[in-house]
Amino acid sequence: MEDQTKLQGENFERLSKKIDVNQSIIGKISQLQSDLSVLQDRLNTNTNDICDLKQADRDTRTRISDLEKEIDSLEAKIIDVLIEHSVRRTWSSDDIECAHRVGKDESKHPRPLIVRFSRWGDKMAVVQDTDLKQSLKGKGVKVAADLTKRQRAEIDRVRKDGKFGYYKNGRLHTEDRRNPEVS
Repeated sequence: MEDQTKLQGENFERLSKKIDVNQSIIGKISQLQSDLSVLQDRLNTNTNDICDLKQADRDTRTRISDLEKEIDSLEAKIIDVLIEHSVRRTWSSDDIECAHRVGKDESKHPRPLIVRFSRWGDKMAVVQDTDLKQSLKGKGVKVAADLTKRQRAEIDRVRKDGKFGYYKNGRLHTEDRRNPEVS
């Protein structure tokens, strides 16, 4: 009997130590979960800050799609296209800082161009001039604001909900569509 009591005491002592170790591990897990939550909040904040900075960099940029592939000077070609199709404004080579192609090179379509205008107003003159955009669209060239992937995804989501969305001053604005058949 005495051996059995001694054995039970040893088992109890081992179990107590294991319980203490488990309690310590549970405490560490709780602390790690708390730390993880703080880190996730910081990551979300940093991600939002990065998106804001990316958008701030894009304030003077415009995306132009389907402009012919083989051209020597992108800036000169864009100015020529703007002069040819713009009625409301006279354009000069000083209006564009630089232009470059982005994306993968596919044989079907030319890669989109990113155009950095010298002034925000120059960009807005192109993006908001519906006559210019329609004239370019007739030639197969599309003009749009240069949005981040995240912003394009938000615009797509808004469109799927049957609304019209646009970004102004880095914020998404939505409106009901005037013509519900268009998507």
